[in-house]
Amino acid sequence: EPRYDDLMMPTLDDDDEIVSILFTTNEKIGIMSELGNFILISSEEIRPIGRVARGVCGMKLNDGDNVVSARVLEEGTSYITSVSGLGYIKSSPLTEVRLTGRATKGKRIQKVDDLLVDFLFTKSNEDFLVVSSTSQLRINMNDVPVLSLGTQGVKAIKLPGYSLVVKLNSI
Repeated sequence: EPRYDDLMMPTLDDDDEIVSILFTTNEKIGIMSELGNFILISSEEIRPIGRVARGVCGMKLNDGDNVVSARVLEEGTSYITSVSGLGYIKSSPLTEVRLTGRATKGKRIQKVDDLLVDFLFTKSNEDFLVVSSTSQLRINMNDVPVLSLGTQGVKAIKLPGYSLVVKLNSI
């Protein structure tokens, strides 16, 4: 039976954690931080390295900020749909975000009074789930306002005082 100290894991600092693992072949990758910054990079910029190596910087972060989500851009998607922990959701046209190099801060995707928790690349008339710590809600893309980058969005889900949105799931 394998022991944890026998596993080959990437080298991480004490305050680092793995947020997403993506399998890519020359795709574009979106990375979002909890304070609302977003970048779109090409996976070709990420050089192959050994599995225990630290890796390369994907996104520069402001003090107190953390990466919360990373996803591969799928063909045919038109929007970036983001959600905050308190349930504020919005979509922005993908055309408002340009491809940048890795290790940049990116653009502000959503103005929030709380923290962003997740995003999806979405299409018109697509259904997805808003998942909270106590419930989930199925939403159609046509019910989400399409707003420019930097705006707040609308309340998607009523949450009891102790509950927070934790992620978005494609259906």
